[in-house]
Amino acid sequence: MVDIACRLRIVDGPSLLGEEAAVVLRFPREAGGAARTIAPDVVVRWREICARSAIPVPAKAYQGIAAAAMVAVTLRHIARALSGRAPEPLRERRSRDGTEEFVVTGVPARLAPHAVDLAQRIVALAMQPSPPASTADQVAAAAAALRTDRFEDAPVRPSDPSMAALVAECERVGVPWRPSRIHPGGLLCGEGRFQARFEGTGSLSRPAFGMVVTRDKILTKRYLAGLGLPVATHRVVTSPEEAAAAGERLGFPVVVKPTDGTFSRGVVLDVRDGEEARAAYAHAALHGSGVLVEPYLDIPDFRAMVAAGEAIIVHRRRPPYVVGDGIAPVRALIAAHNRDLAAGRALFAAGIPVAIDEDVERTLGRTGRALDTVPAAGERVELRLLPIRGLGGYAEEVTAQVHPDTMRLFGRVAAVLGLALVAIDFRTTDIARPWHVQRFAILEANVRPGIADIDAGRVARAVIAAEFPDPAASRLPRVVAIDARARSDADPLLRAQAALAPGVAFAGAGGLHLGGVRVLAPPVSPRHALDRAAEDPTVSRILFWLRPADVESHGLGLSTIDRAL
Repeated sequence: MVDIACRLRIVDGPSLLGEEAAVVLRFPREAGGAARTIAPDVVVRWREICARSAIPVPAKAYQGIAAAAMVAVTLRHIARALSGRAPEPLRERRSRDGTEEFVVTGVPARLAPHAVDLAQRIVALAMQPSPPASTADQVAAAAAALRTDRFEDAPVRPSDPSMAALVAECERVGVPWRPSRIHPGGLLCGEGRFQARFEGTGSLSRPAFGMVVTRDKILTKRYLAGLGLPVATHRVVTSPEEAAAAGERLGFPVVVKPTDGTFSRGVVLDVRDGEEARAAYAHAALHGSGVLVEPYLDIPDFRAMVAAGEAIIVHRRRPPYVVGDGIAPVRALIAAHNRDLAAGRALFAAGIPVAIDEDVERTLGRTGRALDTVPAAGERVELRLLPIRGLGGYAEEVTAQVHPDTMRLFGRVAAVLGLALVAIDFRTTDIARPWHVQRFAILEANVRPGIADIDAGRVARAVIAAEFPDPAASRLPRVVAIDARARSDADPLLRAQAALAPGVAFAGAGGLHLGGVRVLAPPVSPRHALDRAAEDPTVSRILFWLRPADVESHGLGLSTIDRAL
């Protein structure tokens, strides 16, 4: 099926009334199928799938909207089917970096991740010209399970491939994981005081200094340069005229980019004169809070993944290209490349298809070509200067070729930043020679890098091993007492006893108590209590004081019990 990946946030808790949640769907510009336009035939199939799944939808024409919006619309109808009443109107906004965001209210909090998964599956299935009947049956069964609240009570796996790699490694070594319910969008690995939190691949369990510094390219450059590390020189500019003057001082060609942009948005390479610098400034200013100018190094571009202080993978980043056949123009060659990429037979393993935009046309113009130019047979045509996977580029691993001095340099960068995982973008003439005997410059450090480009499992293993040297010590010990006499009015005494032992979470007939404060009112299932206690970084064990009736009505939901009373 079509991949319509999104980043999910579920907002619930004391700030919202009832058991329903506000679901925030974020579709980055790189989200692949999420940007596709919904055609009339897709709407017809979508209605059929919704009807088969007992999800009422109004007779409204939805064609012409993007698949991302269709997922949000579908989730809204699922929420109505589950709650029996109309949710609030769908809210939509687009951030400065191109990310689309939708807010859907009225979804039962416990079922929200599964409802989002169902909405994505329905839209992806409808976008197939001939959807398999077996897959449609699976979708209908998932919808039925949601309606009867019999959906498997297990965390939904993250759709982000980098976070999914961390989850897969946790499962391999036996570290418990769950999507955070009180830190929306976060991933919790381990439990209680044995936990590690992640946003993407950025570890939030490490000192905050490196996280703060790397948010700003200027701070990163100043800090690393002050410690003697080789970074590209730069000038901060505040106007188009200052950008042109900075280019003159540094010497054209230069790079103009935002000070705090991501995914290379707003970056313009190979700026050759003042006029181009002024235009590049205007473009960069749209994507960040400031603009800087630095020399353009027309030499190979690389990225080093450093985990636990050691360079794990170094890969060369290459821009997308097409090869002429003497017949088709560049425009048609790009379309053919995108079709080949979808079919798995492209010349290189790109991240996403190549979109024809101003950057592609500018790059072609640098070599005297245009979209209608017909390249000679066998002629290679570079489509971009930016070698970014999110813009259609690809990567080649070169780890074995890197000189040991350069590998040690990467370890030092990670050490001074104090980060468990950092991606170091750099340019150098010859990766096999020591960095200090040639042209070499660190461009930036990324604290939440995507690791899906090359061997995500290898990087995930290093990250999880650094956070959890002993995977067996990553979960909270569970003590379960089943007592027919347990009553909610006995909870104050038990809470007082638990307070005498620091780090004990208590779940009983009176709800869940953390640090002597009730955070969940009864009735609360042991599974729900464990999920919330696991979020508390001060908890070292959890005590369940249950009545037989509690277990009968809510189930035990604990795969492991360390001690039973």
